[in-house]
Amino acid sequence: MSDMESESQNDNMDLQELMLLRDELMKRLKSCESKMALMSVERNSLWKSIRECNQNLNQVCEHEWGRDYDSYDPYSPLKCRICGIEKP
Repeated sequence: MSDMESESQNDNMDLQELMLLRDELMKRLKSCESKMALMSVERNSLWKSIRECNQNLNQVCEHEWGRDYDSYDPYSPLKCRICGIEKP
């Protein structure tokens, strides 16, 4: 076997390895994307539950509105000192 033929086989083998590596990486990427989509759905569901909980707190709590003591910003939103929701 000549040097040219063995070099061509090495290049071909490297090509096959790179193609396999790319395919494996693409599979991992698709898996990550599907997990991200599921997490996005779960996050949206959690935000909806939090919003419903805040609506219930808004109806039930006898609010004491005030600004955070840590914040020196006079334009910071008012929050209830009892339940912690922001004043709409």
